[in-house]
Amino acid sequence: MHFLPVAMSIMVSFLSPLSILGRPSEMFAHGINYIPATLSCVWSLPMISYLFVPVFKGLKLTSSYEYMELRFNFALRIIVALIFMVQSTVYMAVCLLGPALAIQAVQGIEVWQTIIVTGFICCLYTTLGGMKGVIWTDVFQFFVIFGTVVAVIVIGVIQAGGFEEVFRINDRNGRLEMSFSLDPTARLSVLSTFIGGGINYAPLFTSQTAVQRYMTVKSLKQSQMAVLMTMPFLLIILGCLYLSGLVLYAVYNSEFFPYWNNGK
Repeated sequence: MHFLPVAMSIMVSFLSPLSILGRPSEMFAHGINYIPATLSCVWSLPMISYLFVPVFKGLKLTSSYEYMELRFNFALRIIVALIFMVQSTVYMAVCLLGPALAIQAVQGIEVWQTIIVTGFICCLYTTLGGMKGVIWTDVFQFFVIFGTVVAVIVIGVIQAGGFEEVFRINDRNGRLEMSFSLDPTARLSVLSTFIGGGINYAPLFTSQTAVQRYMTVKSLKQSQMAVLMTMPFLLIILGCLYLSGLVLYAVYNSEFFPYWNNGK
């Protein structure tokens, strides 16, 4: 595989419906303090690319858990693999539930029906297409997500009266304020999100989900490029998600909905 579709696939793999629904909601409810968590990829992904990727690529591994056996023992490999399987199962359950609830709200289709159909389709193309099928499906999903979020932004900006009005409303209601507090108990601050967000990328990009993707390219350099190119894709998609949250706040703000004025 070429490193560009692999980079898109890695990014989409960690962009679940939770992110698509949750990040705009965070902007809507609390403002822009979470943005540094995404910007932390500028230091975290280069570190992963030059420290971790050469290890997996040099050993010619197809599973990140093979390294556990080589470095420690077979028992630890099995334990870590089982933990990943349990975590992935719970994660996929929530990922299926999120869009199923959205589809039910829009189309009236029962949640269980959407979960069964979606799960069946995903299992089918993964089984028939293998890793190549998964990667190209992720590429298609990347453009679907990007186009959808851009459409939300464009329609929302028009309804709000323009970008200037969007930022005016958000600024007036404190949504553009960032906290530089050093208090570790603060909900969010620039320092905590910038450091914590970067640390959070490390287990993601050394998990089986990422390793099995950047091992599909031909060389170490391309594997490293696949990880590094994830950075602009992350910044573009997540930047649009953050902006959509501010746009939605400008459309559904207290001027039109006094309910929010009551602090409810």
